[in-house]
Amino acid sequence: MVPRILVADALSPRAADVLAASGLEVVSRKDLGTTPVIDVIDGFDGLLVRSATKVDAAMFARASRLKIVGRAGIGVDNVDVAAATANGVVVMNTPLGNATTTAEHAISMMMALTRMIPQATASMKAGRWEKNTFNGREVTGKRIGILGLGNIGKIVADRARGLHMEVLAYDPFLSVSAANELDVQKVDLDQLFAEADYVTIHTPLTEETRHLVGARLLSRMKKGSFLIHCARGGIVDERALLEALDAGTLAGAALDVFEVEPPPADHPLVAHPNVILTPHLGASTVEAQEAVALQIAEQVVAYFRDGTVKNAVNGWSISGSAMVVLQPWVELGARVGALAAQAHTGEVEAVTVRYFGAGASVDRAPVTAHALAAILNHKVHLSAKPLAAASVAAGRGIRVEVVAASDHPDFTNALSVEVVGGGRRTEVIGVVFGRAEPRVVSVDGYRLDLVPTGHVLLIKNEDRPGVIGRIGTALGGNGINVSRLAVGLKREAGHALALWSTDARVPDALLREVAGSPDVIAALRIELPY
Repeated sequence: MVPRILVADALSPRAADVLAASGLEVVSRKDLGTTPVIDVIDGFDGLLVRSATKVDAAMFARASRLKIVGRAGIGVDNVDVAAATANGVVVMNTPLGNATTTAEHAISMMMALTRMIPQATASMKAGRWEKNTFNGREVTGKRIGILGLGNIGKIVADRARGLHMEVLAYDPFLSVSAANELDVQKVDLDQLFAEADYVTIHTPLTEETRHLVGARLLSRMKKGSFLIHCARGGIVDERALLEALDAGTLAGAALDVFEVEPPPADHPLVAHPNVILTPHLGASTVEAQEAVALQIAEQVVAYFRDGTVKNAVNGWSISGSAMVVLQPWVELGARVGALAAQAHTGEVEAVTVRYFGAGASVDRAPVTAHALAAILNHKVHLSAKPLAAASVAAGRGIRVEVVAASDHPDFTNALSVEVVGGGRRTEVIGVVFGRAEPRVVSVDGYRLDLVPTGHVLLIKNEDRPGVIGRIGTALGGNGINVSRLAVGLKREAGHALALWSTDARVPDALLREVAGSPDVIAALRIELPY
């Protein structure tokens, strides 16, 4: 049977041409008339969308033939990825198709904001000639701070250098050598906001980055500086931004994205005289829309031609029987990776995943991908999907090595994840206990036995009597119940490492109290999947 593909949203006609030329049957949304997509989806093997069509759980429930959803663009907010995975549907996007367009929009917003072009245009259209009112500035010689140096951020850096600007960049995975190659100055987050004349945001929206740019960071900005936001609504705390503008800390802001889209008509930022706005136009150019349409069409063709999966944001192509064997290792990889990422307090320059014993015979690619994705998600807040983890890491300059080793001297059927960077090295070793239970058996050489799940408090301390008692009392006194305690010793060093599994997240104040306790060397809060 010839696969049938439904192009549900307005895409370049060339996408349909690519699909048809490969022998696929193509139906466009206009061919359906007024019939809702959900009423016909059961007759299709593939679905192509932009952002208009909502591909939700109800849609997947009706789509018994559907094998792939292709999103022409980077975001998949309109696709229920969990429901897709549950129904065995691969979801692909085109993460690079609109990078140049979005970067150029950020530069355009910076220039328009600096020269007050929208305000001057409105003044002239109102019949006024206010030449002395709109005194702009030059960007030449100014400092631009880029928050997030991924695909889009790198293009912004390149364009800014062309404007003879000094480029500062903050990215947890940006090494000094990579920064030098890009001709940017690597700085920390506080330094970026304190020293830049312009701050432009190019990081994904995750739970960790939501309201990342809030009152604290905005208060550090130079008086008279500017903020440009063309990433995702929610990264900037809009209330804090309004306060910074009203206080005169910021001279202006340029916003392409908002926490609620479209923003309410009475939103104070919409009417603010020092704010310029566009309705989420970062990817809206003829070239970008053409590029993403062609890319997603080519990816769908490759999928139906030979099973190639490219830019998938979910799942893994594997048979049910194989997954029964592999799933415990996949889960172990994700948990060991998450623990290693959070226990490592430095940058990430290299990751090594080693397999021992029976672990060396499993399908290592998906296990490694889940471990690497967990590291990326915790260290750079990318929401990286396992299938894309390797390319994301490569794009960040992170070296990834996979080793199928002989038996470990201490453990059989083991998996080791080593994170190196910032002059530090962190290694976590895990095993599959019994048939399917992941366990952590070593952290930086401390032998222990941890069920890696939920809230964990990692404490390194001097190996002296009373330390565990004091910490337990502090936790209990703050209503934190301890469900498990795993302790490892290095007697030659006189140190102990304890992993306290708690029923609730340890609050900041209590974490500081524990860290300041006698004989405590370090205290870290770890969050692992349940």
